[in-house]
Amino acid sequence: MDLERACAALAGRFYDSVLTEEPAAPLLDEITALLGFEVGSIVSVRHAQRAEEARCVSASGIDIDACRRAESQHKVSAGRLLRDGSPMQPGRLQHRDTLVDLDLLRRQPYFQEFVVPNRIEEGAKMLLYRGQDQSIFVNFARPRSHAGEGQREQVLRLMAPHMVRSTLIHVKLEQAESLRRLCWESANLCPYPMVVLDNQGQVFLANELAETVLSGDGLSLRRTGFRADLAPENQRLQHAVHEVIAASEGVGRTPCPNALLVSRPSGKRPYSLVLMPLSPERQTMGRRPAAVALVFDPEASQTASVSRCREVFGLTRAEAEVAIGVMQGQSPEQIAATQDRSPTTVRNLLKRVFQKTDVNRQNELAHLMLSSPVVGPGLPGLSRANWDPYRDSDSA
Repeated sequence: MDLERACAALAGRFYDSVLTEEPAAPLLDEITALLGFEVGSIVSVRHAQRAEEARCVSASGIDIDACRRAESQHKVSAGRLLRDGSPMQPGRLQHRDTLVDLDLLRRQPYFQEFVVPNRIEEGAKMLLYRGQDQSIFVNFARPRSHAGEGQREQVLRLMAPHMVRSTLIHVKLEQAESLRRLCWESANLCPYPMVVLDNQGQVFLANELAETVLSGDGLSLRRTGFRADLAPENQRLQHAVHEVIAASEGVGRTPCPNALLVSRPSGKRPYSLVLMPLSPERQTMGRRPAAVALVFDPEASQTASVSRCREVFGLTRAEAEVAIGVMQGQSPEQIAATQDRSPTTVRNLLKRVFQKTDVNRQNELAHLMLSSPVVGPGLPGLSRANWDPYRDSDSA
């Protein structure tokens, strides 16, 4: 009963560790000792088309750097097959002699340096997770002399299913984190302020432009959602948000974009706001993305990267600067004044730009530029700022 209670408590900590990012080493210490070994290591193996990359992510009773060297240089844990050619099954402890010919193992270059000191040939290996492009193993070595097979089998029976399930949860959470990073990076590629609202109308995700631009002047963005300064406009805005969220839940009229204007006390032309419902989801409980909003500012000048302009159109720096001035609606005289060039120089540069971009008029050049990768946010770099889509809204 003591062993069962110890395993039950340890199983609970395995699940807690993947949810709280608790270091794996203390848990590995305990399971290694319960199974009657002195050394344990967790190894993640990524499968490529031509080779496998093995990486030790945690170790117990062994220098982790030595373990990482052995994996990176010799792929000690990369194999997923038993000696008879059958695949390893998750949750089953395989002794080393079922995995590799021990005579062959003794001829490996890492045998004296790594295998002998850690008595790996007397150890065992368990597959915790097998995916299309990744496998995760736990290795055990240096068996304790007093360890009994009966206790080892009992511990495996109690613990192996939990080790496999907690590893699967860990992998799924890593995949969710990768998707979250992709969402942030994709949102920041949008050249307009973009906000994703949840099913309560609160901010689920906002790109950098939204955080920077929507700080006042008639329209502001808070964690609780959008707010217009004028009461009648704010009432229309909240009604529009309610409509698109209802559409995302399959309620009400056929989903379609909802557009409205928001005036600005500064006297600038009003913001244009377009709200669109996201596809209805089967998720009926909890927080979820429900709508996306794009904000268009007619007063905002289009920015462009000189370096990207040179790469896309093959322009010199001076030509790119003139082309960007045209895209921003400036006349040759205005470009000359702002760039400290003579009007004649600007016109000569503009002729060369026309030749390289195969256009004949300034409005054609502006249209070409605005339709190209030249316009938009910089590709590298990303600020996660304060918008965490997985944070509970009431904790903000």
